Amino acid sequence: VGGPLLMAASRRAARLAEFEEVMEAEVLDWDRFRRMCSNGIPEELRPVCWRLLLHYLPAKKKFREDELKKQRALYRGFIRDFIIDTHKAVTSPEADFVDPLGAVACADSKWDEYFKENEVLEQINKDVKRLCPGVAWFLQKSGKPRPEGVVGLRSRVERESLDTEVIQRDRSGQPKILSRKSSSDSCGPEDTTTEYRWEIVERILFIYAKLNPGLGYVQGMSDVLGPLFYVFAGGKEDDWSEHAEEDVFFCFTSLLSEFRDNFIKTLDTSGLGIVALLRRLWVKIQRHDREVADALDKMQIKPQFFAFRWVSLLLSQEFSVPDTIQIWDSLFAAEDRAEYLMCLCIGMLGHVRDTVLEGDFATCVKLLQNFPSDVDVNLIIARANAVRDQELHEAKHNEMFKTTDKR
Repeated sequence: VGGPLLMAASRRAARLAEFEEVMEAEVLDWDRFRRMCSNGIPEELRPVCWRLLLHYLPAKKKFREDELKKQRALYRGFIRDFIIDTHKAVTSPEADFVDPLGAVACADSKWDEYFKENEVLEQINKDVKRLCPGVAWFLQKSGKPRPEGVVGLRSRVERESLDTEVIQRDRSGQPKILSRKSSSDSCGPEDTTTEYRWEIVERILFIYAKLNPGLGYVQGMSDVLGPLFYVFAGGKEDDWSEHAEEDVFFCFTSLLSEFRDNFIKTLDTSGLGIVALLRRLWVKIQRHDREVADALDKMQIKPQFFAFRWVSLLLSQEFSVPDTIQIWDSLFAAEDRAEYLMCLCIGMLGHVRDTVLEGDFATCVKLLQNFPSDVDVNLIIARANAVRDQELHEAKHNEMFKTTDKR
């Protein structure tokens, strides 16, 4: 028994050393680093590797420390501008907008803006409380103090608890309480010193919505942010986890910049939105597995029926959080993430291929909308890599053929 364990430990130590060698180089070797990450990232190095893959940390080592200081200070400025100063403005007696009822009719008033923000916050608040079902981590206290001056955003949208009592009078006319019930939509009492982890996610999403008024917050964004924050803040206590909130905000922004068209409804009918991406996925399915494509076509099962959620939420709802993280190692390491995401979808279809070819409409739709949870994601990734490699080989061959023709 000792032999295999020692060999496994030795291989792991060698892999960690290889990662650290690449990451500590004066200039990151992107090709080598991507190849290494695509095969899975050691858990203790994943927070830093994801920061690199999502281009939050510069490739040149000498610039990283200054960039971190600058970006983290910038995020703290967002907290001050959008949360702390707003709270002061609406609670201070000296504020210049202390008449919410009189200002409702004025579309340009500060109160009007405040109420519109609360509408966005209500949706965010609902979504973050049901983030990653089955993972209690998000519902636990972070163990860290709130940023100085910050009041929880939940206080802007949660209703106070209401106590209701059933009272009956006895023969003498004296009231007697038969039952007492307390109702509240809050998730535990608010603590002014520490906060729940979902409250941090809520703050990140609110700031993102404030900085992107054209897009705002769209349901599903929380499902993309959740695994990112889990990786950044869920590891060992160190400087990286200490600044998880600031860093994950910029990594989330970077990731969403590549997939934001999926969240813009007005682009659905254009050549840029999620419908266009699903069309490209359908072409890939036809190209790589004609039998499956024909079976789906015969049953009139369109990619919109099952793959809409797959691609818009980057598969975060189809797999457990640990499996999503493992898939994202390969996804983030891809040069073209949208293309690789479609390759992953092909890999998923390959896993349920037999059922799709033999099943009926109801069976197949149910299966594809509730993907098997017992799948080995390594097989999905291996299939996705095979599809990607085949396409790269064909593209290279076609390019060589064109070059030969020109000669």
